[in-house]
Amino acid sequence: LLFSYHEVNFVASPNWHIPGFDPDTALKCKINNTIVDQQKSEHWSKFSDMGSTDIKLIWEMSRFGWAYVLARAFVKTRDEKYAEEFWSLFEDWIKENQPNCGVNWFCGQEASIRLIAVTFAVHIFKNCKSTTTLRLKMWNAFVKATGTRINAHLDYGLSQANNHGITECVGLITSSILIAGGTESNKWYQRGIQNLERQLEQLIYLDGSFAQHSANYHRLMLDDLCWLASLLKTANKKLPDWLMFRGRIATEFLADLLDPDTGRVPLYGSNDGANILPLSDCPYLDFRPTVQTAGIIFSGQRWLGAGPWDEAASWLWESDQSSAKVSKREWLPNRHWKNSGSSQITTSDTRVFFKTPTLFSHRPSHADMLHVSLDWKSQPIAVDSGSFSYNHQGKFCKSMKLAKVHNTLTFADQEPLKSVSRFLLLPWPEGKVTVGFPHYLEATHNAWKRIKTRHERRVEVTDSGNILVTDIIYSPCRQKGRMHWLFEDYPYELDLSQRLLKLNTPMGEFCIAFRVPVGAAISIVRGDEHSDRGWLSEHYSEARPALSLRADFEFQNTCQLETEFKGNS
Repeated sequence: LLFSYHEVNFVASPNWHIPGFDPDTALKCKINNTIVDQQKSEHWSKFSDMGSTDIKLIWEMSRFGWAYVLARAFVKTRDEKYAEEFWSLFEDWIKENQPNCGVNWFCGQEASIRLIAVTFAVHIFKNCKSTTTLRLKMWNAFVKATGTRINAHLDYGLSQANNHGITECVGLITSSILIAGGTESNKWYQRGIQNLERQLEQLIYLDGSFAQHSANYHRLMLDDLCWLASLLKTANKKLPDWLMFRGRIATEFLADLLDPDTGRVPLYGSNDGANILPLSDCPYLDFRPTVQTAGIIFSGQRWLGAGPWDEAASWLWESDQSSAKVSKREWLPNRHWKNSGSSQITTSDTRVFFKTPTLFSHRPSHADMLHVSLDWKSQPIAVDSGSFSYNHQGKFCKSMKLAKVHNTLTFADQEPLKSVSRFLLLPWPEGKVTVGFPHYLEATHNAWKRIKTRHERRVEVTDSGNILVTDIIYSPCRQKGRMHWLFEDYPYELDLSQRLLKLNTPMGEFCIAFRVPVGAAISIVRGDEHSDRGWLSEHYSEARPALSLRADFEFQNTCQLETEFKGNS
């Protein structure tokens, strides 16, 4: 499963240099105008990740996610055909991807993720007949080449101030432990450890949130740390206090977002489909394997009951997981993570996630200020649009990060932030948040000041138990406004006279009542084939229809809109 979604059958000698689930493009696919079949001998520096093809579609198969499948299958069956299959594919990859040649050596993070997967598989297959001395030598050379690649350009990864630096530090430490004994390995280890400590101090905020403003990258970062903790323990090295502390608070943050019944979290921010430790049968959107494993490692606590999500901890922490205390984590009714720029309100059957940035220390991921997601009885109702692709040329080109597809308001047919590159939105806004207990949040930001418009959003639980979202907007001049909501793809009824949308969910009827200015043009669209409206992307390079409810209106001075959410028990 590429990106944990696209099912692919490939042969013993696949083409590692074309998009993994679109092999028909082999002769057409170009990167920097270099024919793929001619690129294998080119140094990775000759390539770019900004070609006409999304380079992640090529990289994904070379992350070796399939190695975990073969390793788990071997342990379950003790059939050595799985070990032989791994080694055959590994040999083929080495033959087709000589050190520092080709696009699969382009990124230090990709090299690190691949190294982790190969190391896991080799450890599982170490006593198999197919694990020959010659193959182990090949693996050792691969480890050395990977460590050399990471070390040579680690400064670039660190400069990104995101998951790249963390993953590459973990990759460098992994390489150093595997080739332990020489001066070079000691230098790699010290460099990796020292820089990782600085990265975690800078990028994991004291409220436990992660500087990348992304649920999936938060999981990737925690998986990096879980792997590292397991590796250090196996190598009989002390786990540093700073690693345990940052791992613990980062786990607590993710656990507080988790629905323990489904494993889902609000899927906010950039989502590249990464699942770098696929060590259970849980689906991609289930974050319980990471929360359970990280809870055991960094807190000595099992926050979830027994289930298939326990498998990852069994691989990484072995017998020690049995001594972890069972300590069920309870949601607080109201949470505000100032550093994260996120808030959450929970009731007995509803969870509301509210993007409430105050001051960005690192670049925003999406233009999702004042966005609201809502789940009811563990069913998604109001949802985040996702990412789809970082380099797509079609109708989703750069659009899934924009405010217009999120659950918020936009004005004057403009965006609050300008997209100056694939991963940079400017200027970074400043906001203000008011938290009222037990169930009240109020937030605003200054991103609309250039058009003399102010937007304030309030989220609260009413006396009747419904969720009320109130938008108060102000502009001294005549202004166009647009309210947008993206809902899960349920059968629906829209009553324009009553301003009421009814969703028929698996848990019963759910109603959304909205009050908008007189004369507003109200429309609902499901997966518009000709635009980016009404689409939901939960997996990379995948989009499915969703319901886009929109109200276009004009206003001057002060105007108020309301959206009320009510589930029928």
